[in-house]
Amino acid sequence: MGKQIRFYISNDSKMDFINYVFSLGYRVFSEKYFPNTGSQCIEHIDNDTIDDWHLIFYKDSYGKLCYNENQYNRVDVVHSPVVEFMDTIIHNKGNYISDGRIWISNKNVFDGECARECFTSDYTKLVKWIKKNIPRQEYFNGKQVLKGYIDDELKDIYEHKYRLI
Repeated sequence: MGKQIRFYISNDSKMDFINYVFSLGYRVFSEKYFPNTGSQCIEHIDNDTIDDWHLIFYKDSYGKLCYNENQYNRVDVVHSPVVEFMDTIIHNKGNYISDGRIWISNKNVFDGECARECFTSDYTKLVKWIKKNIPRQEYFNGKQVLKGYIDDELKDIYEHKYRLI
């Protein structure tokens, strides 16, 4: 369990969002799923790192990171005081778009109540950025009309040949 906000975000908006994350003082870890790689800290977002679909946002002041040793020393997102970012993915073979999200666990461990409050406040800032910069729009998922945060660029792609899931 935890808190999350789901969205459909384009690469341009993702770049703006990650730059905002850096401006808030977060350290950003890439979670590439290749054998024998752990969580790798990235210093900036650019054309080489924009395709990283799983990122972790962290500040030292929140508390210590926990690692999954049996998964190549990746950050344990359930128990660490981190925000998990999962990117929107366009699946060209199946003509569908998977939503992205930012998520926080309710089982994470903090260095005191102040760290928990700062963490929650910072997460709220990220949610507000999404709500301000990614419009809440109607879309049809094949069964019903829904509302969600969809970047205009992705809504245009969706309306022409893809379905949103």
